[in-house]
Amino acid sequence: MQQLHLGPDPVRHVSLVATWPPRSPGTTLNETDTTLVMDLTSILWIGIGLGSGVFALNVLWQRYVTKTPRAMQSGGSFLMFGLLMLAFALFSIAIGLFTSM
Repeated sequence: MQQLHLGPDPVRHVSLVATWPPRSPGTTLNETDTTLVMDLTSILWIGIGLGSGVFALNVLWQRYVTKTPRAMQSGGSFLMFGLLMLAFALFSIAIGLFTSM
């Protein structure tokens, strides 16, 4: 079961927790549950990684598939930028997963 921790609720002073898959009402978590708690930092890192991965694939797509004139005249800069963005995407997703553990 995965658990998404959304932070403390300022009104009731309890933590808001979203779990996946949803539990039936009245069940509680115990120590034997294998839950993945993802706080806002983890979600932010994974979101940044996914966004930069899409951008990197877009840059590489322009260079090698659609072959836009700007990408073709750039020499190797589109390739280098796309590969560095792809590496950043993978590292930021890994950081997001590491901070959720």
